[in-house]
Amino acid sequence: MPMDFSRRRLFTASLATAVSSAVGTQALAKAAHHAKHSIAKHASAHSVHSHGSHALHLAKAHGHAAHGRHTTLASHVTRRGVAKPYLARDLATGDPNAPVRKIALHNLHTEERLETVYYEDGRYIPEAMYDLKRVLRDFRNGEQHEIDASLIDLLDTLRARTGTRQSFQVISGYRSPSTNAMLHEEGEHSGVAVHSLHMQGEAIDIRLADVALDHLRNAAFGLQRGGVGYYPASDFVHVDVGDVRHWGFNA
Repeated sequence: MPMDFSRRRLFTASLATAVSSAVGTQALAKAAHHAKHSIAKHASAHSVHSHGSHALHLAKAHGHAAHGRHTTLASHVTRRGVAKPYLARDLATGDPNAPVRKIALHNLHTEERLETVYYEDGRYIPEAMYDLKRVLRDFRNGEQHEIDASLIDLLDTLRARTGTRQSFQVISGYRSPSTNAMLHEEGEHSGVAVHSLHMQGEAIDIRLADVALDHLRNAAFGLQRGGVGYYPASDFVHVDVGDVRHWGFNA
């Protein structure tokens, strides 16, 4: 069972006292060595499980136990190799006074619509994040992938920045590796990157019915929170949470 820092200190102190009174200084040194090894072993186990069973424990402690299909808390690794346990993080540091964040999407390929509060009381809501993953799935083969919470936060900021009263119309959300490879090989989709962030759940192609496309483009680039691609011929703007960059602005 993982031990926190205060328990490890108590464990070390108790062991040292018992051994010192029984066998003297030499035995104390030997026991201390074994205690250090034991603590390291427990610390390693705690690290391995910190984004698994411990995250689920945090969810239950905050009243967010899994319901039915939502059996685990999402924790994924980005293309940069950094773990992003967004639910565990926010459940642990939830601020009840944090602003509510909401999103409205309309998938143009499946005609599915989703309007949901996905962040409340300082926490991402597991059910809402699951629904976002489902609506933004690869519509060609049905594959799903965790959607980066910061991408949804970006859309929430764009909603406020543009003043839109409409849902984001989704042209492309998650894109599976097989779909991405197919589109990359097709001449008319030559702009599809081999290592597209769509495959990481970190990119989305959108437009808004009540916001001019160039205004949406400018609002997205003004945030400086990732990449922005402008595709006026296809009537959409690409946004992602990768490096800050832009393309197609002269189209």
